[in-house]
Amino acid sequence: MSNERIDLTQFEGATEGPWETIEPEHPHYGVIRIKPCSATVRRYQSDFRSEETWHANAKAIAAVPELIAELKKMYEREDALVSAIKKLCDSEDSTGCSGDLTVVSLDPMLKLYELTSYSAYR
Repeated sequence: MSNERIDLTQFEGATEGPWETIEPEHPHYGVIRIKPCSATVRRYQSDFRSEETWHANAKAIAAVPELIAELKKMYEREDALVSAIKKLCDSEDSTGCSGDLTVVSLDPMLKLYELTSYSAYR
């Protein structure tokens, strides 16, 4: 796994979601269509992959718009967290307080709390 971000601009212009799978006419082989993007996942009678894998692959492809949207939100959250942590670290003693514990900067701590609270993950 790389520490580099996926460049989400490469997906700009893709058919907007939600996408859905359309089951094949024959339950054991054929084509699962993914609407509205016109993608297909084909399975032949002689295919070595299981039916479960065939269906899982189609569902994975159909989930792409949602996955991209969630990844974009995660990148935004990560950027905000890193920014708040940097501000906190740049405060007088890395706590947001001065030497006599007077709060110098509460904003980074509030941002961290907001970003890490349970409600932020819903």
